[in-house]
Amino acid sequence: MRFIKKRYISFFILLSLCLVEYAQAKEYLYVSHEKRNLISVIDIKEKKVIKKIHVGKGPTDIALYPEKKLIAVSHKDESSEFIYLIDSTTYKVKHKTLTAITRHRERGRSHLQFNDNYTRLYVIDDENNHLEIFDTKDWKPIKKVNLDLKPMAITLSPANKEAYIPTLYKGSIHILDLESNAIKGNIVIDGAPADVAVSKDGKTLYISDIVNSRVIVMEWSTKKILKNIVVGNRPHRILLSKDGKILYAANYHSNNISVIDTERMEAIALIPAGILPSDIVLSKDGRWLFSSNYDESSISIIDTKTNRVTEKILVEIYPARMEFVSF
Repeated sequence: MRFIKKRYISFFILLSLCLVEYAQAKEYLYVSHEKRNLISVIDIKEKKVIKKIHVGKGPTDIALYPEKKLIAVSHKDESSEFIYLIDSTTYKVKHKTLTAITRHRERGRSHLQFNDNYTRLYVIDDENNHLEIFDTKDWKPIKKVNLDLKPMAITLSPANKEAYIPTLYKGSIHILDLESNAIKGNIVIDGAPADVAVSKDGKTLYISDIVNSRVIVMEWSTKKILKNIVVGNRPHRILLSKDGKILYAANYHSNNISVIDTERMEAIALIPAGILPSDIVLSKDGRWLFSSNYDESSISIIDTKTNRVTEKILVEIYPARMEFVSF
């Protein structure tokens, strides 16, 4: 009897270990390749590409809808622009919805962002200078908002009440009211804003300025600039760590990533990433930072404890936007 109990205990321990291993294996990185017309799926544990999803011409940005295990992909067709919805378990396109763009475009990108409860998908078009808002119940557009020249991204506030849209050529950041879906104000800087990050408490804005190669730290309530932090050449994407203590800035033309201490408001490290780091994302636990190196056909894996590149994963040419997926 005692022997049987031990066998049962051993069995359940082994089963538990297998389940843990299985859970750990379900972490992936989705990468868009707009000039190769596909999405790469990278197994994080294996550190290799396990699937290439062909989605037609010009996939630009990707966004995750975790509850329904969907990946939204903005896509430029020969005659119009679509949002593709890919099932992350089968890698097949489940739905395709038409945006307001109805003409052929060789240039320009669309930037995607879901709201916190995934009832809305926000689509920024940086060539036609507008925002389109989709209802995720039927994936139909419900509102179109005109923007200043060259909108580059959309970042939602932690309270999910407003969003920030930097426009590169006007030096302004639109403030979008998420209830009325209307622009309620603008923040103007002496520069070219490319991306915005917001602190967890919503009190501090971080703005990448690609013309002056700096990150602006701004007090939200007064819109006063608290600090200009010098970083590498032409910082595009910025990203806060999970605890908000570190800000990462991908410096597109100097091929590195600046590491900023948000409390001290100063750069504390510079990580050589790869040629033209286009996007940066963090793993679910925040331990690993991934950089898509647009002109190097690689993804850098960076240890956030040491701020060093531990490995590079070779991918198709021109890796652009990324999304970390954990199911």
